[in-house]
Amino acid sequence: QRLTTLEAVNHTQTQLLKNAYGACFDGNVTVLDDDWRDASVSNDGNADHCDRHLTMGWYRFRLKGDNAVVSTDCVQENHCGTDAPLWLDLRGSAMPSVVGQEVSARAYASF
Repeated sequence: QRLTTLEAVNHTQTQLLKNAYGACFDGNVTVLDDDWRDASVSNDGNADHCDRHLTMGWYRFRLKGDNAVVSTDCVQENHCGTDAPLWLDLRGSAMPSVVGQEVSARAYASF
């Protein structure tokens, strides 16, 4: 069976994650690619979104077709399509740059 380029890339990334995280990674990644998740998008209070419906698992953020990450700067209230957006305080660390690298961070909600 031949894989398309995109399928091959996704398969390779999945294998890298499985190798790095072992039993913690089940091979399933859900892509979140909603434009309203961008920190620059303000919320007027009428179109609130909430991730409480998301189940535990692995998620990948994409915005406008590009890879995205959770903000490491304070995101003001009423942005990212919700009243209380989350952001990460990496406590002097940088975002992981290789598969399997871990950093200690705190998550905050602006509310």
